[in-house]
Amino acid sequence: AGAAAEALTALAASTGGHVGGRLGMVAASLV
Repeated sequence: AGAAAEALTALAASTGGHVGGRLGMVAASLV
């Protein structure tokens, strides 16, 4: 789950910038 969350965060950060990064962090905490 850690690797998937890390990839998700990186993807969100690249697409949405700061807001995407925040979303990725929330998703990572849920996963």
